Amino acid sequence: MKSIGITANLNNPLVPKALKRVIRWCQKNRIKFKVDSNFAGVGVSTNLLCHKSQLWQGNDFLVSLGGDGTLLSATQAAGKHQIPILGINLGGLGFLTQLTVKDIESGLGRIKKGHFTTERRLALQAKKVKPRQDEVIFALNDIVLHKGEVAHLISFEIWVGKEFICSFTADGLIVSTPTGSTAYSLAAGGPIIHPQMEAIIVTPICPQTMATRPIIFSADEKLIVKLDKVRARSQVMVDGQSGFPLNKDDQVEIKRAPHQVTLVKFPEASFYGVLRQKLHWGLLPKAGK
Repeated sequence: MKSIGITANLNNPLVPKALKRVIRWCQKNRIKFKVDSNFAGVGVSTNLLCHKSQLWQGNDFLVSLGGDGTLLSATQAAGKHQIPILGINLGGLGFLTQLTVKDIESGLGRIKKGHFTTERRLALQAKKVKPRQDEVIFALNDIVLHKGEVAHLISFEIWVGKEFICSFTADGLIVSTPTGSTAYSLAAGGPIIHPQMEAIIVTPICPQTMATRPIIFSADEKLIVKLDKVRARSQVMVDGQSGFPLNKDDQVEIKRAPHQVTLVKFPEASFYGVLRQKLHWGLLPKAGK
């Protein structure tokens, strides 16, 4: 490790202190670094600032200070460039992050010594094919087609290639990766899938019929979502961030992205252990607790 990029959640009060700790560690270990230019006001020299979308250039790793949302924002900015991303959790669930705030220095030291692994995760891409648009958006967790208003529904048709799969009316639709299977999709009743599997999970949000259930497709399939009844504020959201608006008769193509997202992993961070620890999955309730 010779150089790292650093990004963080600007609204987290723990960030300034954690950022200074990362910078001190870099200086002590003679590691070059660049900081997200959004943090110009925390005493970082101008020559050390860089726009988030350029943090991957010339760096060996990208360090994300915050929670899962911050890490997902980092993947939006740099994930397609394959730079390994290390998530350091500063509160909240932190399902995707690898370190806590107390482990900043020791964790960075482990990376410097090469005591880590990386995982390459499936990413998805979405774009409108009717009307045809060139804008392509990418997701590590999920692509959500949402009504955007209370008490209104959207009518969907799902096709795989030229084959009709199903139609239904619902509050929305979640198309997620295995990485995102423990996020919004899980809350909407979708299955848990190991993040090293390659699959596309389609989970309706509050469908109007009991017959509509989540379905899992091969990661090699190309999904076409056709919209019929759509309200004015309906939109596509990508990893919790705004994507593009939806209108009646739009068709959205969702498929495997041409790149994967690379995450830094430590051997003790077992996926099933994280499920038990953070989601209390598979644990019997104890009386009086």
